[in-house]
Amino acid sequence: MAIRVHTSMTLDGFSADEKGWPVLLHMPAFQSGVSYGHEEFFAQCTAVIMGRHTFEPALGAQSWPWPGKKVFVLSSGSVDVPVDQDVTVCANVAEVLAALPDGDAQLLGGPSTIAAFHQAGAIDRLEIVLLPLLLGKGKPLFPLGDDTAPLAFDEQVVYPDGTVKLCYNVTTTLPRA
Repeated sequence: MAIRVHTSMTLDGFSADEKGWPVLLHMPAFQSGVSYGHEEFFAQCTAVIMGRHTFEPALGAQSWPWPGKKVFVLSSGSVDVPVDQDVTVCANVAEVLAALPDGDAQLLGGPSTIAAFHQAGAIDRLEIVLLPLLLGKGKPLFPLGDDTAPLAFDEQVVYPDGTVKLCYNVTTTLPRA
C-alpha cells in the first residue's frame, strides 16, 4: 500500500483559489476526472483520503465523485455521511492508516490534511500537476513548515497545453547531487 498525493498547483504555488476551489477549474480545457492523467491514476487506487473541507462541498455533486472507492474523511468534528456510500470518518492520521484497505490510497487533501500526513511521515508519493497559470493569491499546496522531505524523481509527463506532471517518491535520505 502506498499513500499517493495526486493534485494540481499553479506556477506560483497555489492549489486552490481564494474561495477554496481547485485551481484546475481555472484551466479552459479541464475535464473533471479525465484531464492530466487523473482517470488512470484514480483506477490505481482503492481508497481516497481527504479532510472535511474537501469532502463536504463534493456532496453537492450530481453524482458520487468516488465510485467504487473506500472514502476516509479526516475530521475532529462531526461529518454528515451519505448512508449509501462507503465513508469512514477518522479523528487522526493514525486511525486512517489503521483502517486503510489493501492497495494504494489517494490523499486528496486539502492542504492541512496533506500537511498532517506529511508530518506523520505517511506520504509515499507526490504526483503534482503543475499548471501554466499564475493565480496571484489563493491557498498554497504545501504549508508544511520547516520539515525537510527528501524526494526521488520518478517521472514526468508533459501535456500539450504546457501542463507538466512531476512524480516523486518520498524517501528517507536526501538524493545525491
